[in-house]
Order: sequence, then structure tokens, then C-alpha cells
Amino acid sequence: MRAAQKGSSEACISLNLPAELRDAIEAKARMFSATLDETIQVLLRSGLAAQNLRESKIEALAEHLLSAEESESESHGTRLGQTIFGI
Repeated sequence: MRAAQKGSSEACISLNLPAELRDAIEAKARMFSATLDETIQVLLRSGLAAQNLRESKIEALAEHLLSAEESESESHGTRLGQTIFGI
């Protein structure tokens, strides 16, 4: 277990985690009988999943806004055509 903790601490150093954050993560890892590396992997995966969800929501919103703008432009063009040509 000591070797795993040492290896985990080395991983934290390469991630440049502040000592307070590293200690908090290590405490949580001990609560779940996990290594620091395992806990960090879970945190990173969770963060990436949350980021992907935010990005997909932003993309959906952008698509909705673009389609709304296109519909508005088409509607404006139709009204303009009706006004000019009396259609």
C-alpha cells in the first residue's frame, strides 16, 4: 500500500496539484479504499463528462439560434417580396 501511495504522490506532483487539494483527494481516496490515482482518474472522467455535456448543450443552443435566425430571415424576405411585388 505504501508503494501505491508513493506512486500516487508522484502522479500528483506531475499534475502540479496544490498540497491542500492533494491531501483532500487522498482523504477521500482512503474513505473509499481507493488509491489516489484511481480517485484522480474518476475526478478527471467526471470533469470531462460534465464538460462534454456543457458543450453539447451549447451546440444545441447555437443550432437552435441559427435555425431561428434563418427562419426570421426567410420570413422577412417573404414579407418584403409581398410588399414589393404584391404577392
